[in-house]
Amino acid sequence: MPADIVNGIYKYYNVQAFGTSLTAGQSYRASFYMRGDRPGMNVAFYILTNGNSKYLLNEQFTATTEWQKYSTQFHVTNTGGYWPRLIVLNPGTVWFDVIDLRVAN
Repeated sequence: MPADIVNGIYKYYNVQAFGTSLTAGQSYRASFYMRGDRPGMNVAFYILTNGNSKYLLNEQFTATTEWQKYSTQFHVTNTGGYWPRLIVLNPGTVWFDVIDLRVAN
């Protein structure tokens, strides 16, 4: 997923799942594999609430040039549709694989 600065404006791409249904009272684990075209590539993992007005989760991860697994766990207090999103924060290219969101054990 490439990102770059064009005419002084940061251009990015994101991976997003629209309207993912999550259940109140559940804890979830999100995980993914990632690598960047150079060390220090920053990626944000957001989960926006229904209506895209508030963040349920907002975490940043730093990619290396080797494939690594990244994960986080969070708790949901309201049932509804959520929008998980991975966003590249630096110019460059980041690759993702095996993006997974499931109920935590």
